[in-house]
Amino acid sequence: MKKVSLSEIRDLLSALGGQLGASDLNSRQIVATFRAEHPREVGSANDQLVDIALIKLLNDVSRRRPTPTVASGAGDLFSHYNVPALVAVPATVAAGRREYKRKSFTSLTFGEAVAWLEAHTKERDESHTRYEGARALIERVKPFVTSSSMTMQEALALADAAERAKASAK
Repeated sequence: MKKVSLSEIRDLLSALGGQLGASDLNSRQIVATFRAEHPREVGSANDQLVDIALIKLLNDVSRRRPTPTVASGAGDLFSHYNVPALVAVPATVAAGRREYKRKSFTSLTFGEAVAWLEAHTKERDESHTRYEGARALIERVKPFVTSSSMTMQEALALADAAERAKASAK
């Protein structure tokens, strides 16, 4: 069986969408119709379609809050910040192609976190609430970053320890 490309699937879906445009079908019904009318094409592109669905799910999961990270009995250090669990950061460029790797926000170096925030707020309104947690976290740990390889987890632990020491000194 000849492999069907994703662009061919898109073209077929577009044509079907044009045919069904005036109908009141929802997305699931359109997909069911497409699968019924083009079973060979769907079967041929199945692995690619599953990959797309899994990437979409990974993106959804990445936007969730991170699972609690407990450091030295201090509780979840990231609980006050609305930061994504995973973010995509640039990896080494292979053959002129930009690639990204997924890292937990807690394991980002300070520089990676700043670069990620800048990339996502560059041409957007600075008051965009989606990134307020990340912005606040970066500002909080900034004075405690001692090396370029320090992770956000390590920097936040230092900031937390300093604030606890300051509070107990009063």
